[in-house]
Amino acid sequence: MKQTPFPELHTVDIAFPVLSEKEIKYWQKEAKQANYDERFARMASLLFFKGGLVPKSDTVSDQEYVQGRAYLQKWLTSWEPKHEVKELVAGYILSRISKLTD
Repeated sequence: MKQTPFPELHTVDIAFPVLSEKEIKYWQKEAKQANYDERFARMASLLFFKGGLVPKSDTVSDQEYVQGRAYLQKWLTSWEPKHEVKELVAGYILSRISKLTD
């Protein structure tokens, strides 16, 4: 499956995160099709409720990590969508940029 590049974000996009319905549906569909390790979704949930660090995967470039981390922040702090969708997509983003932690 071809992965969609993370969008380039500006500080304002993270400070005032807004996800369009089209963007939400697109990333939700890609995350469902990715069939990634569900432990990343649990990791996303912990980040949402408690915060923490996102260890960089050895397989991702520094630029993709930075863009993915910013996009992850946008998803976790946006008002929409419902938590289950946030957790699904945030877990997918983590599966692309991070490594699992215990």
